Amino acid sequence: MIRITPALGLIPVILSSGVGPEPQRPLTTVVGGLFSTTLLTLIVRALFIGIFSRSIIKRAVDQKG
Repeated sequence: MIRITPALGLIPVILSSGVGPEPQRPLTTVVGGLFSTTLLTLIVRALFIGIFSRSIIKRAVDQKG
């Protein structure tokens, strides 16, 4: 939520055209970075946790049995 709010707030800057928004165009990289890091945090981190927790549980069961 903390990362998504600024990214959504900067969408009008990205979509605007005309004379005024040229100095603000570099902010588009910030928005892309916010979205990509949010997705990486939510998806990749969850995948790693799922993979490693299964392997740890499997090892624990193998050692007991």
